[in-house]
Amino acid sequence: MAGLDDSLAQHAHAVAQTVRETLGEWRTRPPASNEAALSELVAYVARDIAPSP
Repeated sequence: MAGLDDSLAQHAHAVAQTVRETLGEWRTRPPASNEAALSELVAYVARDIAPSP
């Protein structure tokens, strides 16, 4: 097994942080459906891993 390169490790950390924050927000504002929840998470993950301009 090899460790993650720095870029991939940073992406993984950002995604994990976003998921934690989103789950916390859902305690007070739950998503309307499972599909809505997945769409929201996918959008946040795409934002987190998109290359910086």
